[in-house]
Amino acid sequence: MKDGSDKSRNKEHKLRDGTTSKCHFHRSAPSQVQNNWIGPPDKLSNIRTVKYGIPENESKVKKEYRLMREETDKFNHLFWTEHNAAFIKAKEIFIESKLDGSGDKLVDEDGTKHVLTAEEMAEFYRDFLNCRHQELKDYNREWYKRNLQMLWPAIKANIHSWFAKK
Repeated sequence: MKDGSDKSRNKEHKLRDGTTSKCHFHRSAPSQVQNNWIGPPDKLSNIRTVKYGIPENESKVKKEYRLMREETDKFNHLFWTEHNAAFIKAKEIFIESKLDGSGDKLVDEDGTKHVLTAEEMAEFYRDFLNCRHQELKDYNREWYKRNLQMLWPAIKANIHSWFAKK
């Protein structure tokens, strides 16, 4: 660490060829970045957050493409956060109802945790997906639409980068 305010650290790694490489790790991305930073998976959506780098001389074409990517990331994050929260809640309700029906409790007085069989859980997974079939279908359609809409801006941004390097 450079000082107490810097939340970064250096670490030396041995490479396969026997040489060493120094890596610089940060606990969080700085407010302004030049390169993309990929964070850990979100606890609920399971999607890794991406902080897209903004070059100093970002062109209008590249900015348009970056903003489309950020908007699609937000769309994915929101959908999977809501979907996974509904999944967790429905799963808890299903397990409790199955255990109540058999006279068992989730945890006995001695701390023993009851679990359902794979077949019982398969019933839940099938029912959950069947109930959300249209929602998942709509999500997939929108996801494909957004990605197809990003193709031309991505091509333009890459062509722009290619000519800017020459």
